[in-house]
Amino acid sequence: METAEYVDDVWIDRATTLCEKDARQRYLEVINTQLCWLFPEFVQNIHAQSPHEREMSRAAVIEYSDEDTSTQTVFKTSKDLQYYLERSTVEKSSAPRRRLFLLEDLSLNYIEALGSQLRIPPSFFGAHWADPTNPTFNYRSPFSRYSNDAFVVRYASTQPVRIDTPHNLQSTVYRFNSNVNRHVHCYDPKSPIIDQPKSYHALSFWTSGIRKDGSWDAVLLVDPPVGDHVKSIADGTLLKVDHTSNEHAYSRMHSLAPDFNDISILSADSGDWAHGWVQPEYYSMFDDILAVTSISQPRVPNPRASTEIARKLVICIFLTFLRRRIHNMLRLQANPRAAVLSINRCDYLRQFGQGVLSSWHHELFGFVVNVKYIMGIMANEAKDNVVALGLDRAPAIAAAAVTVATPASNNGTVIPQWEQDGWIAIEEHCAKIITMADAFLRSYLQFTSMQEAQAANKNALSLARITTLTMVFIPLSTVAAIFSMSDDFMPGKSKSWIFWATALPVLMVMFALTTESRAFAKRHWVEWRDRRIRERNMCQEGAKCVP
Repeated sequence: METAEYVDDVWIDRATTLCEKDARQRYLEVINTQLCWLFPEFVQNIHAQSPHEREMSRAAVIEYSDEDTSTQTVFKTSKDLQYYLERSTVEKSSAPRRRLFLLEDLSLNYIEALGSQLRIPPSFFGAHWADPTNPTFNYRSPFSRYSNDAFVVRYASTQPVRIDTPHNLQSTVYRFNSNVNRHVHCYDPKSPIIDQPKSYHALSFWTSGIRKDGSWDAVLLVDPPVGDHVKSIADGTLLKVDHTSNEHAYSRMHSLAPDFNDISILSADSGDWAHGWVQPEYYSMFDDILAVTSISQPRVPNPRASTEIARKLVICIFLTFLRRRIHNMLRLQANPRAAVLSINRCDYLRQFGQGVLSSWHHELFGFVVNVKYIMGIMANEAKDNVVALGLDRAPAIAAAAVTVATPASNNGTVIPQWEQDGWIAIEEHCAKIITMADAFLRSYLQFTSMQEAQAANKNALSLARITTLTMVFIPLSTVAAIFSMSDDFMPGKSKSWIFWATALPVLMVMFALTTESRAFAKRHWVEWRDRRIRERNMCQEGAKCVP
């Protein structure tokens, strides 16, 4: 039976069941009572969703069997998801049911269906909704920094898109056209670097834990990609997004993405070689997880292992973001707006006389300082992710050596070697960018100081010349003023020659007293003295003496 009603003046469609009547309504009431203080903006968002926005999410389920194989089901609507959950509750299964639910975006209908049927704590959805760039504090519990049943991982990503914005709505930050609080951060056109926009995402995991019969349910929340439109923060206007721009700053650079595969040797069957090489599209986390899982299915001994592909995607996306930051730092000394650049990581800090580094720019100095600050925050975020994943609690165990007798951490979860190495690489990349920023700041300040010193020397030299001219012509002005007291010394008069007879000796005396004349005389005196010494030495050696 389907019912519909108003809750807080918002039209809510619900599919109720005979076995658990109004479970979705009760779950919404729990969200209102529990999250109104912890996540007030999230509660406000789900109540403000339009009927279309309540169905914007995408959901799928991956069911794992004992034969290390999986089946995938993608739900077109929230009703399909609700029907699947109700049917699986009624039906009896001969084998343990092990399921991983994927949910993209946080639409109300999907939250109610999953939350009420799987009995998920509402804070799981509220913590994922929060913007990773905002100073939110409740996305992780301080009383449980690591939990085997849940984790939240935050990471950065670049978006190879161009946003066509009217002049009156131009900004550097735009909101995703989705039900999660995500933003697209664009570069200022006046900044030293023009690059792809960037965004910050979250990956959230929750599981019910392994039951007595070996079954378990898990939910993985992923963020949607940038769609065909984004929203203006000023008034919520939809702005068109260009995904096919050919400009260098907005083009995709797949060479920056790490190799996703971990293959030591190809299979014995040559027909499987083409299918064994998997490379994600790095556009939609939801689609990449489903695509990679269907081709390369890892062993899933527990609920957390079912998120291995998603965790590996996070590392690859994060490393791609950091590698692009290194690329930008290397381009900084050249002309960053050029289409084709020859970049050599061994030659950076070499051509300070070219490009924007040749003179002082406030925006350039602020850009490098901001890079250093942001990378410090990201390094701390990476350390928090390591703690949240429990990678700091036990020695890393190679994934290929995982068996029943494999050593594990205190909670029984095996730590893959690739995951620990991946987060170490992220921390090293952050440290490398901070080191490069420090080198640029020191060199840039020293270079500009040298330029200022050279400019000051030139100004001092020009001032010295002006002073010399002043010392020369002031006495002439004084002599002219004295002789102008009588008309007999004026030009054309009988005694005008007396002025020149007096002025020329005074001019020669003043010139002899100036710094340049004394330096000129001293230089010639030294040259004449050195020449006489050489001639004397030649005479003493028997050479021809010049008198």
